[in-house]
Amino acid sequence: MINNLEISHFKSIKQLQMDCKRVNIFIGEPNTGKTNILEAISLFSKNVTERFKDMFRFSIVSDLFFDFDISKHIEILVDGQKGIFQFNPQNSEFEFKTFENNNDFGGFSVDSKGNWKSHLPMGGERSIFPYKYRPVEIFKNNNLSNLNSPNGDNMPALLYSNPKLKKVVSGFYKEMGYRLNINPVENKIMLTKEVNDELYNYPYALLSETIKRIVFIMLAIESNKDAALLLDEPEANTFPFYTKYIAERIALDSNQYFITTHNPYLLSSIVEKTPLNDLSVSITYMDNYETKIYSLPPAQIEELYDTDIFFNMDYFIADGVR
Repeated sequence: MINNLEISHFKSIKQLQMDCKRVNIFIGEPNTGKTNILEAISLFSKNVTERFKDMFRFSIVSDLFFDFDISKHIEILVDGQKGIFQFNPQNSEFEFKTFENNNDFGGFSVDSKGNWKSHLPMGGERSIFPYKYRPVEIFKNNNLSNLNSPNGDNMPALLYSNPKLKKVVSGFYKEMGYRLNINPVENKIMLTKEVNDELYNYPYALLSETIKRIVFIMLAIESNKDAALLLDEPEANTFPFYTKYIAERIALDSNQYFITTHNPYLLSSIVEKTPLNDLSVSITYMDNYETKIYSLPPAQIEELYDTDIFFNMDYFIADGVR
């Protein structure tokens, strides 16, 4: 579990430090840097080299640097393990290296467009997985250990190889009157319904985005254990019933979570179900074009039961923050 996090010189974050809990929620107005915090942590994720372009939002890699200043390096500190992302003018590549106790533990490099150039296994590798739902029509990955981050492009392989996960997803579709149909040869997911003793197959792509999003989040949670999951607005475009389901599952899980949200249903459900000692709620805001956070003390978190924080953020951060 990540206990302490420090980020410097990453996108809108010039300097940020926070103590982390098992469930860490970031709320704040749009464009205040919530997702940037998750992206910074993603530099330590297991498949960052393979999915660099999917994990980070940029046109060219220099966009990842504070004020686009590549003369200064990006630095991420996770419980004493340091990650440095910097430009190497000798080969015009951007390099990420990890260190612990001044020992080099490997890293990777990409070109200015984010294309992978080299990779050395990073010692002390952490189970950090960023997940961001995006419609996937062709499932190309056959990873069997957990839902592949960031977009879950191994869903068929994961389901047909894991009876427990298959049962969870099958039960979900069964309530809607469908049966789960997995084709391992073609790596496809279909839904089947019976009409007058005949079976009709429907491509997974025809399902509503809400249902596909819920299944994606369910698999991200259920396929990981004791990992750090980074979820950017997991409740987006979901029905309130499912939002509450996601929140309650997160609150009772063994994984660590870093979550951005604008949704009061998700926030209130997590606050209600998560033990106070396991919960961190932070408000992001901009100060002189820099992302800052205010982490609510326990007394203010308890106030969330009676107050809609999304309409009262200034009230919560007024005491000595600005």
